[in-house]
Amino acid sequence: MKKRMVCAVLCCALLALCWGGLPAGAATGERTGTTADGLCYTLTMGRAVITGCEQPAELYDLAVPALIEGYPVTAIGYGAFRGCENLQTVTLPEGLTTLQAEAFAGCAALQTVSLPRSLTVIQERAFAHNAALTDMPLPAMEEHFTPAGITWSPFEGGLFAWCQLPDGVDMLDFVKKGMERKVAVVPGTAFLTDDTQPCRAFRINFSTPTDEQLTEGVGKLGELCREMKP
Repeated sequence: MKKRMVCAVLCCALLALCWGGLPAGAATGERTGTTADGLCYTLTMGRAVITGCEQPAELYDLAVPALIEGYPVTAIGYGAFRGCENLQTVTLPEGLTTLQAEAFAGCAALQTVSLPRSLTVIQERAFAHNAALTDMPLPAMEEHFTPAGITWSPFEGGLFAWCQLPDGVDMLDFVKKGMERKVAVVPGTAFLTDDTQPCRAFRINFSTPTDEQLTEGVGKLGELCREMKP
C-alpha cells in the first residue's frame, strides 16, 4: 500500500514538472505568431484572433486574411490596431464574426472599412475617434438601403445604426408599415426634445438579430422605402 502511495506521489510530481516546463498556453493549445505581412495573432480553440501588428506606423492598407495556418480568422482583438495613425483602408474577410472593443480606435486617417456579412459583434468604441471615416457600410444595408435612397451615419461601434430616409418618405408612416411587415425600428422623434419637429431619421439594432434576420429585415425596409418614395 505504501509503495502504491509513493508511486502515485512520484507520478504527480513528474506531471507537475512536465506541466511547468511547457511554454505559456501550451496546456490549452494556444500559441502566438506573426504573418509575413507583420500581423500578430493568437491561435486557440480552432480559430485565429488578430492581436496587432509589428509596425503600426507603416500600416496604410490592411487586408486581413481569412485563414492563418489553416485556422479561420474570427476576431480582431481588443485594441489590436488602436492608434495606427496612417491606416487608411481596412478589408475584413468573410468568416470574421467579432470586432472587440477599440479594435480600430484612434486611427485618424482611416477612411474606408469593408465589413463582411459574417460580422455579428462590434463592441464599444471599435471605431472611436476616427474623424475621417466616411465609408463603412454594413453589407445588408449597402445592398438594400442604398438603392432605396436610405443613408446612415458612420458608427464607432455598439449596437445601433442611425439611418435617414429620403425626401418625400414619411418617417412615422414608414415605421408603422415596417411593423406591419414584422420589422421594428425606433422612430427618430423618440430622441428629440420636441417630437413635433420634422424628422426623417430612424434607428435600427444590428446586434440582436441573426445574420439571416438582419438581411431579411433590411431587405423589407429597403423594399418598403422604394414603395413609399414619391
